[in-house]
Amino acid sequence: DGEALRLVRSLPHEHDQPVTATGIQPSTIANHLLQNNTAWALGDIDGLTSEERGGEHWVLPGNGVRINDKQISQAVALQPGDQVILAERHYTAIVVMKRS
Repeated sequence: DGEALRLVRSLPHEHDQPVTATGIQPSTIANHLLQNNTAWALGDIDGLTSEERGGEHWVLPGNGVRINDKQISQAVALQPGDQVILAERHYTAIVVMKRS
């Protein structure tokens, strides 16, 4: 009717804070790598060398692995969202939760 269109970026919501699941404390260290639509446990990826430290897998240097476009020279604990390249395969580090 001759009125200009408005872009709505947010809508009012009854909660002031985001709703979160209770009792779930995700690790800050990633435990899987996502490739396309498949999540791989760090210890299950061919060519990726990792070691367990305190129940968490750390990625070891070697085989040309790159994290966030940098060659690593020491063990690295992946953070969720880190980008990993290994043998021209691209992965994103994620945390897979286990039910308690």
